[in-house]
Amino acid sequence: MPTLNQEHLIPDNREQVQAASAARKSGLAQDPSKTISARVKVVNPLLTMGPSSPAHVLRTWDTGLRLKVHCAIFRGSLIQVRTNDKIVLARVQLCLPSGTEFEISAEIVETLLSGRLP
Repeated sequence: MPTLNQEHLIPDNREQVQAASAARKSGLAQDPSKTISARVKVVNPLLTMGPSSPAHVLRTWDTGLRLKVHCAIFRGSLIQVRTNDKIVLARVQLCLPSGTEFEISAEIVETLLSGRLP
């Protein structure tokens, strides 16, 4: 599995910190006990032909979602998020460390299956 070094992450993380603060103020944070299991795969740039990685959907809104994942995903990457009843393509806007995991905020680009993300 490739490792990420800090130079590939956004050099100036002030906008990430401001966005995270804005998310907390707007009430987007949610109780971790209410997360939804999901699978995530980076599709552009395609990093692997292997299986998707486990993730948890922390919060959704009309145009985006917030996930907790095990590895950092580059800002701007197109990801596929798959839950029990929905598949969406989303573009990573923000990736912040959260303990031993990472929180990803992503803008929904396209919905591939009907239904609503919870």
